[in-house]
Amino acid sequence: MMFLVAAIAGPAAYAPVAAGIVLFSPLRPVISAVVNVFRPDFVSALADGRYRRVTVTLYTVSAIIVLSCLVVGVCIWLGWPLLEAHVFGAKFANASMPLIVTLAGLSALIYKTYCVPLTLVQAAGQFKPVAIATTLGGIVGLGTVSVLLATTSVAWSLAGVVAGEAACGIYLWFAALRILRLRTSHAPARRQAPRLPEPIGTARELPT
Repeated sequence: MMFLVAAIAGPAAYAPVAAGIVLFSPLRPVISAVVNVFRPDFVSALADGRYRRVTVTLYTVSAIIVLSCLVVGVCIWLGWPLLEAHVFGAKFANASMPLIVTLAGLSALIYKTYCVPLTLVQAAGQFKPVAIATTLGGIVGLGTVSVLLATTSVAWSLAGVVAGEAACGIYLWFAALRILRLRTSHAPARRQAPRLPEPIGTARELPT
């Protein structure tokens, strides 16, 4: 979708958008590593029928990612005067950098959060929802970016990227929760083992 912005608005107009996106790029390898650590846990827990563990892991890892993105956002907000003075400077004086960075951060937050349900869906061997979510996100994102580029500014076109990521993420969350709900409902109930009768002639302690 960002290639569409560069193709329509030109490289010069796309430059401040790229600068805003770069601020959140260090999160990508870190969060990918965290998600990959829990990928085998999803696979083994689903195979063993430990769906409560899968649910706890799903929400815990998602919360960790959200908190990480918020911490990065707070650091950028606190260091904004330094960024304007030494990074952006006069190069992007005419660009709406606060809006661009805010929308870029929101897009990164949504994308990195839905990596967790995406991993769960893949661990369950359900690849059709992944294809549908990706296609849906692409259609919503490209359509919204095109409309916003035609009617507003380049900075606001990032809202189209946010819309596309949100559409993809919502579908993946519904798909992951549906997998858990279906597997939990079809899981066999654990029954208590029947108590074996005591053999005849077993001595019992008489009450005193």
